Amino acid sequence: MRTTIACLALFFIIGVASAQTANPNYDETLAKSLNADDYGMKSYILAILKTGENLTATKEESNTAFTGHMENMRKLVKEGKLIVAGPLGKNDKTYRGIFILDVPLLGLHFDDCNPFGIEFGFQNCILNHASFFKMKFKKTVFKDCQLIETDFSECDVTSSTFDNCDLSGATFDATNLEKADFRTSFNYIIDPEINKIKKAKFALPEVLGLLSKYDIVIEK
Repeated sequence: MRTTIACLALFFIIGVASAQTANPNYDETLAKSLNADDYGMKSYILAILKTGENLTATKEESNTAFTGHMENMRKLVKEGKLIVAGPLGKNDKTYRGIFILDVPLLGLHFDDCNPFGIEFGFQNCILNHASFFKMKFKKTVFKDCQLIETDFSECDVTSSTFDNCDLSGATFDATNLEKADFRTSFNYIIDPEINKIKKAKFALPEVLGLLSKYDIVIEK
């Protein structure tokens, strides 16, 4: 059996512009046509594909997953979203390949991904307005991320870790949060009556977000 290809979505913005001096070669028309900013800089997304822990039961399943992977690449190229793709050499991080994507940084729909063999890991990511609707990704780590108004409705994030993440306006509705760790995250509002939170970990003062719907006054 062979480990399936998993998606480690590691996002960062390429290009940091300095506003100290004007660029004499700046072409406003070209910049707008490429959706670049006022300094001619453009943001891309780097996705690193990583070997996952899920093992396929048969060679046929592995071949099916790889075929879907290639079909998705061709689809992204036709849509003008996939700029660069390629494999990586042997390394101790089990990284398999990279994508460089020309897509918006806000409102990403991860729920459009093929769920077969998929795994995620996020660090220093801006995932505002993203959607993980009905996805299952247990033991996932979100570290130092912005998850503002992100949709986790009907997700299964059992045993996942939200480490120092801003969850302002994030939606948790019929979400399985059992054994999830929110101790260092903040600004979340979670209704314990409609979400599964057994053995989830929280810390003061942010744990008060579990009581928000009751409109009560809590004093020290």
